[in-house]
Amino acid sequence: DPDPLYVAALHDVCEATAPKLRIATLGTNLAVMWPAPTCYSLQSATNLVATNTIWGNAVESVIATDDGQMMAIVTITNNYRYYRLYK
Repeated sequence: DPDPLYVAALHDVCEATAPKLRIATLGTNLAVMWPAPTCYSLQSATNLVATNTIWGNAVESVIATDDGQMMAIVTITNNYRYYRLYK
């Protein structure tokens, strides 16, 4: 039998509410950042007015930075895009 304390340590850290996103320009891209560690993933949508807003994964990869942040690099386009953290 596995030790229950050891198994519990394998679960992601998860906040009760999603952390706040920060967005900064990075050349021709955007850096979308939020505090680490987290069990939330970054999603995006192109329309919030539709009754059936479709959210999808915003990026292929997210990196953890040295200053305790998660960061996703997103290409800037001329289209509206909305971001959220989702558990």
